Amino acid sequence: MNNLDLEVIIQNNSLSDYIPSIKKISSWLGHIPDRMIDKYVTIRIVDELESKDINLRYRKIDRATNVLAFPSGNMALVEIEEALPLGDLVICAPLLEKEAISENKTLDSHWAHILIHGILHLIGYDHEQPLKADIMEDLESRILLEIGFDDPYS
Repeated sequence: MNNLDLEVIIQNNSLSDYIPSIKKISSWLGHIPDRMIDKYVTIRIVDELESKDINLRYRKIDRATNVLAFPSGNMALVEIEEALPLGDLVICAPLLEKEAISENKTLDSHWAHILIHGILHLIGYDHEQPLKADIMEDLESRILLEIGFDDPYS
């Protein structure tokens, strides 16, 4: 299944030993069942200090976080000549590695989960209220199961 036609741009600013290939990332994100024709996303992969700085600057939270999502706000479906930005994701690679180890998950399954989680934020999903969280988590679980990974919430 490849419902998401999304160009992925990677900016790697991390010293982490493991970063999934753009082929893997594109494959995982290709399972998101929303129409994102002619869209692109920039994924900046960072270490904990940069994640903490960005989180403090934009969310006033003084710690690193696994993913930050910055939607472009340009979700209009219009006839266009070139791709529109979906938004930007900032992924903290060392934090993902620590979480995967502590949660007994493979790096790929956790990377796929966090990337899918971030893209869902970019297209309007959130988990601020229990019902919305249930909807988002259910969708994340279904996508990950479709890809071949375990349900991250079970």
